[in-house]
Amino acid sequence: IEMPAESWEALSAEPYEWAPADVVLDGRRIEDVAVRLRGRIGSFREIGSKPKLRLDFNRYVPGRRVDGLEALSLDNNVVDCSGLKQMLGFHVLALAGIPGSRAGFGQVYINDVYYGVYNTIEPQDDRFLKRVFEDNSGTLYDGAYLWYGGWNYTMLDFYDSVDMLYDQEEGPDVGHADIRTVTETLAQAAYQPGFVAAMDAVWDMEAFYPYVAVEHWIGQNDGYVLNTNNNRIYFDPADGRARMISYDLDYAFMP
Repeated sequence: IEMPAESWEALSAEPYEWAPADVVLDGRRIEDVAVRLRGRIGSFREIGSKPKLRLDFNRYVPGRRVDGLEALSLDNNVVDCSGLKQMLGFHVLALAGIPGSRAGFGQVYINDVYYGVYNTIEPQDDRFLKRVFEDNSGTLYDGAYLWYGGWNYTMLDFYDSVDMLYDQEEGPDVGHADIRTVTETLAQAAYQPGFVAAMDAVWDMEAFYPYVAVEHWIGQNDGYVLNTNNNRIYFDPADGRARMISYDLDYAFMP
């Protein structure tokens, strides 16, 4: 990553805002790539340390893709010294038929300074949805916690007080009506006969059972099942029901 001084200073001041840089990927030079930092309480590191990064190839050059990708996530592995948890976790998810990102390894340099080995993670965007669901025209929401700085944050779930806080990533803006339908159905059906049938009308329960089992099995301590974190909710246009997707598995395989 070749970053001008202006971008370095901008990311030092506002790490989650996009800044321009050039990227050399396997010998190919890609100019005008948008870069920002990622991570929060556990994995965030400043630009001068070993930052978690997101590269957006088409933010400044609309329509551009690199090897079919619109963007690429670079995980710094500061909470996973092995660098294997994401790789193994997504592999297990795939074996169980659960949608998940593809992952690999890369060595990252910023302005010719070696930052070490990173995981390269496929972003879960509209192109990802097309790969795993065939129809990518549904709504996709980010279920990661909302961070306000320090130890101030809000965990998201299907409750009246927080369900409107899910950040929409892809698809038509329906005013969170689909999320609200899940919340209302859950509230009405909880502890009642026919709970599973009622939920199955709005939530793909057959897909959810293995999701819960795999997150337990791989010890995904920072996922939805064990921590109501690091998940995506996709409403598949094929039947209108919600499917949950795992991501950020760097806390998986914990004892």
